[in-house]
Amino acid sequence: MPVPIRLLLAGPDERALARSAYPALTAAGFQVLAIVDSPTKLRDAAAVADVDLIIVEAQLTPSPEDALALLGDLGDVALAVVLPPAWAPERERFSGLPSLVAGFTAPVSWPNVAVELANRLPQGEAAEEGDDDESQRTNVPSPPVARVEARPAGQESTPAASAAHGGRSVRLAFYGTRGGAGTSTAALRAAQALAASGRRVALFDSRVRGDLHLMSGIAPELVNQLRETGHSVTQNGVTLHLGPPSEELARGFDATVVDGGREQGGFNADWIPVNKHLSEQHIAHLVGAMTSPGSTDSLTLGPLSIEVRD
Repeated sequence: MPVPIRLLLAGPDERALARSAYPALTAAGFQVLAIVDSPTKLRDAAAVADVDLIIVEAQLTPSPEDALALLGDLGDVALAVVLPPAWAPERERFSGLPSLVAGFTAPVSWPNVAVELANRLPQGEAAEEGDDDESQRTNVPSPPVARVEARPAGQESTPAASAAHGGRSVRLAFYGTRGGAGTSTAALRAAQALAASGRRVALFDSRVRGDLHLMSGIAPELVNQLRETGHSVTQNGVTLHLGPPSEELARGFDATVVDGGREQGGFNADWIPVNKHLSEQHIAHLVGAMTSPGSTDSLTLGPLSIEVRD
């Protein structure tokens, strides 16, 4: 059975991409993990998502220079770039990107883009052009969520704090001192690190935007369903909530992590102001400090500000 290409989709109009690009790409056998509409969101998603391809509408940035800088920040993942018509003279500069697998000029036909990418990417990983099986091309399932379990918020199936951790409950919350500080990335990485240590983790998206869910690889349509129903969803030991934290929802977890956006909330946690993207090493150090054997049952770091300077 072919293994689908996992991709991120980025452009200035998220809704337009969801209406046009998303259906065409999924129908061709690609697995769209997230659709993002800003350079910051793209960097955040690319930093934590395991993807094979990133498709970027270059007009996500104000200038070709900014677009090239953004694309250069995405590492060695394969890239497909859609240039606006006004940037056509810049094609040669974009063609020099080492990870570029395909380039297009808007407006594009997304079904044609999907076929072109399927032909250019490794054989057997995406749907082949000319596949006559109608069900495989038009009824492609949503990005798989095999390890995801949706529940009404607050209804958990496992007992309260794990005895393996002595009953200690870690509470960690991030808020940005400015826009684009990377609080969502910090919160998700902290939650993943805590889950990797064997803890049951509740992760809250206080802004109810769904960024944490999309960055975790949860399909956009499932995020919309969760927003409408108020259900939580569990993936790889992390239970994600669309909404602010509460004592009731945090009950029964070994650790609680909050993405507060740009606001320090009133939830009882160690609130950490962040003014710039935190590296994995910073997150690991922070989580390690809060979960070390010498930690007490009431963890209080006090006023803590993490600043990262170039």
